[in-house]
Amino acid sequence: ISDADAVILSVDQIMHGGLLGAREKPAPSSALGETEIFLRRLHEKAPHVPLLAFGILPRLTPPDNMGTAKERQDLVKYSRLIGKKAVGLPVDESELARLTAAIPPDKTAQYEKRFADNAETNEMLATLAKDGVLQEVVFGQDDGEPYGIGNISKNRLQNFIRAQNITDKAHVIHGADEVASVMLARFATKTDDTTVKFFVKYTDDETPQRIMPYMAISMAETVRERILFTGGQIVQNEKDADVILAVNAADSSKNRYRGAKIVADSLNENKPVAAVDLSVHFREEETILPLLLRLNARINSLVAYAGWNTAGNSVGAAVAESVIFTVRKKRCSNSDLRILYAENARIVNNRIIEDCFYLKGTIDAVNGALKKYGFTNTADLDLQRNHRLANAMLQTALGRRAAVYGESSAFRQGFLTSEGEQFFAEGLTLEAGYPWPRTFEIYADARLRFRETLHK
Repeated sequence: ISDADAVILSVDQIMHGGLLGAREKPAPSSALGETEIFLRRLHEKAPHVPLLAFGILPRLTPPDNMGTAKERQDLVKYSRLIGKKAVGLPVDESELARLTAAIPPDKTAQYEKRFADNAETNEMLATLAKDGVLQEVVFGQDDGEPYGIGNISKNRLQNFIRAQNITDKAHVIHGADEVASVMLARFATKTDDTTVKFFVKYTDDETPQRIMPYMAISMAETVRERILFTGGQIVQNEKDADVILAVNAADSSKNRYRGAKIVADSLNENKPVAAVDLSVHFREEETILPLLLRLNARINSLVAYAGWNTAGNSVGAAVAESVIFTVRKKRCSNSDLRILYAENARIVNNRIIEDCFYLKGTIDAVNGALKKYGFTNTADLDLQRNHRLANAMLQTALGRRAAVYGESSAFRQGFLTSEGEQFFAEGLTLEAGYPWPRTFEIYADARLRFRETLHK
């Protein structure tokens, strides 16, 4: 690591083999001590290289291997009631007593032990930050809700961090998948001593207060948390902004056209726009992307696009990409600037293809086809029996969708760099597959073809 500017490392990867492993089973009893030794030795090997670690707090939902479906449902209800009671809210005591009696004691103990074990790990990591082994440590809350046992654990961790006087080194944020990305963006702004300024536009008046699925905080709180964590600033005047962050978090009852028109007009005026495009029910008809295509918006001019199923992921990804792109843009020569814009457009299109085209449509077609072939559990593909079949269906269905999109007027609209150079996208090819034996995530690599002319 001695040649690196910094190291961003996942504690869940070290202790459990990944986030899924951390959800499914406890780490061996020796893992905590071994992890601490590993991190201390890593720091000793290259003390000049910042170690930036992150760990994820357990989510509210129990893993599939924790009891029956009914027992897991009861555990979620039990957790919510315990969480409400912990903050002094009234709860139905008879319902809490019923759940306590209905859930096997070993399952309740197993569920609560996940949070206790995680708390022990987190306190060890916070102590390493205090000792200077870790320059920073970030704790993300995975798939949370406003009330639950996870919030009790989160609040205790925040109190521990304050008691240790390390609030500048240890941070708690709401999310999981995007944590490494926002840490990278934070490191970029610190290293470059740059503050990226965001002007936030919501596509309807209710969005700021809306709490999206799998989130413990509102959209406005999520946006603010991500921007400030990366070292960014929220400004009140659009003219002062480096990036306009357009946030859609709608359901089918909302008129999306107004929000889409705002985004399209900004893009067509060559303003730097990052789009967060969420759906309450995970449906494409609740997103603004289809309307942007109909409005012939300059899609490839987007600084970022994200519309994953969780708000933390999408807001974090869009903010992180916006920050890194803006920081890099200020440092690029003219020749590198063309490469930067082309690469950013590729990343934007990968997110459009996965977050909207796949997760809001193609996944249902693939899952439905697999079930017709007799495969009932699409969350656990058999690599020997149906993985190739699923990959073939994915490549065909998503490839067709991407090809049609690549011929659209919106995709082929020219877009300007900050130096006045104009690019035109002429099409794209897509390589896609399932990296893991389940259909929820895909590997997508959109390869764009460009021609360029100097803007007069």
